[in-house]
Amino acid sequence: MTNKILTAFFLIATFLGAQTPALRPGEGLTVINHAGEVKEWGNVSALTPMGNLAKLLWLHLEAEEWESAGVEYRCSGELNGIRCAKKHGRVDLTKSFKEDCNTSFYLWVNLSRERWKKDYKDAGARLRLNNVFGVFLGDRLPKEPALPDKFGSEWFNDGNLLQASPNLLASWLARPAQERLLRACRKFLLGFTDFAFGKDDKWWIKVSVAPTGLQDGQTQFWVVGSNASNIAVLRLPPGDTEKIAQSRFKALLNIK
Repeated sequence: MTNKILTAFFLIATFLGAQTPALRPGEGLTVINHAGEVKEWGNVSALTPMGNLAKLLWLHLEAEEWESAGVEYRCSGELNGIRCAKKHGRVDLTKSFKEDCNTSFYLWVNLSRERWKKDYKDAGARLRLNNVFGVFLGDRLPKEPALPDKFGSEWFNDGNLLQASPNLLASWLARPAQERLLRACRKFLLGFTDFAFGKDDKWWIKVSVAPTGLQDGQTQFWVVGSNASNIAVLRLPPGDTEKIAQSRFKALLNIK
């Protein structure tokens, strides 16, 4: 670990250890450092839908395959009932993940489904799926058929199928098996120059919207971020904006 990384780790550890973050009602924050030490504040255990954060699970499974294939798509804002918040135009994997393009993910995950069925057959494909998604599925996936006929928006954007809490997601991201995923997120969200030549203590930050799981149609924001020393997951209560979510994450973690 370089002196700069040690300094960054010391600063954030001192900040988080010296005081209790001033969380608002309904917020939950989990921070895990790269030594495996966990700090938690607020509502970190309740399960709620993951929303767009489910795209992280697909990156774990398919990012290398999709990148090597050079996937691209022209988003017009809608595809087979799957909708985006805007027309993204031409997207590659980096832009799709940064801007939460649902139509491109719908296309790519279902192309992957067909490849899984061919390469692994139904039983092997379901095992592959459960190895990554199982902890977030609980008992909500029917035993039959082995795979859904189509992966709809509940698999990467919407609905109550995939659920997490700040401590569950942070613990999953902190596993050694996620090192490639964390590197991919850093590259996608900071850009290649920062990924290759930037400071390791610089945070990448992903803000994502999700349903609350209630019947009122409300949404809430999650923020996930990491640097060379820490992984952090913040869930905010309904009613905040994307801008507020990002500023809260930076304020709580003392990110300049």
